[in-house]
Amino acid sequence: MKNLYSMRSFLTIIALLLVIAGNVKAQDVHFSQFYASPLTLNPALTGKVNGNYRIAGIYRSQWGGMLEGRKPTYGTPGISFDLPIFVGKRKVDAVGLGASFVNDFTNGGRYNVVKAMLSASYIKSLGKSSKHQLSIGVQGGIQQSKTGSFRFEDQFIGGIYNEGNTSVDAGYNNQSAIVPDFQAGLFYNGAVSQRVTIYGGFSLFHLFTPSYNITQSASGNLPRRYVGHAGLEWDLTKNRKWTLYPGVIYMNQATADELNFGTNIGYHFKVDPEGRNTSIFLGAWYRYQDAVIPMVGFEFKGFRAGFSYDATTSDLTNGNSQGAYELSLIYVGRFSSITDKKTFLFCPRF
Repeated sequence: MKNLYSMRSFLTIIALLLVIAGNVKAQDVHFSQFYASPLTLNPALTGKVNGNYRIAGIYRSQWGGMLEGRKPTYGTPGISFDLPIFVGKRKVDAVGLGASFVNDFTNGGRYNVVKAMLSASYIKSLGKSSKHQLSIGVQGGIQQSKTGSFRFEDQFIGGIYNEGNTSVDAGYNNQSAIVPDFQAGLFYNGAVSQRVTIYGGFSLFHLFTPSYNITQSASGNLPRRYVGHAGLEWDLTKNRKWTLYPGVIYMNQATADELNFGTNIGYHFKVDPEGRNTSIFLGAWYRYQDAVIPMVGFEFKGFRAGFSYDATTSDLTNGNSQGAYELSLIYVGRFSSITDKKTFLFCPRF
């Protein structure tokens, strides 16, 4: 019991220092399946849907073993909804609208960051054949940081919990702060041949670095997060049975950097002219100096599901960490068949 709550106290203090201490900068949540959470990757992807609407859900659980397997040390569920509205005389440009909700919690939910965002984008088709597209997106909403009630080692006397004073600042208990937050992004994609489509994007989070006070003794700013991502979709065979999906993402926030690269490969049992394939995906990614990330996914009738696992390769493997896993599920809905290929709006997939 004593060791368990010692670890909980340690994790609580570390989380608070990383997120709210005035002279320490925080790092936002990141998803290994970043391609499965488009609205948290780049606001310019809002409405980039080969259909009438998209519902995307993702859940990340990290370091479950550090609390003796009872609860994830870090957990992040997220959900989003977005759709395109085609505009212009030729109906090849579009306005994208969307909303997203993410809850990032640590220490069994004793510290929560909740983000609720609305997104909008404008998607411009380029060239007579509309094989290239450029989009710009903005996102705005609120971020709430909230603490719960903590128990610390020196409150356990003879293995029995005693409500009362602790050597740790009790002012961290049951605090909350809400700030407005804004993001922006750009995204380009183009079909360079009948079998290869390339893409690249840049997004900027916490545009105005909002400041907040979550306790009387701790305050901080949300430092800007810079994200660059790129990749391609390459049909390896003429019958489009096999497709390669290599990609890379780089993020920087304050003094924290992250580089993630790899590839997935898809085999399509059924190739649908409208893109609603029946497929299976396998892949491997590498987060530089941190983790190897195998994944598996499938696609069927507009549903795309994925599972990935972060196998830690850094010094954290010396502890009781169980790595991290992610589950994702996306549904692209259609009210009617898409027969005009000019209405195709590309978005990175598996």
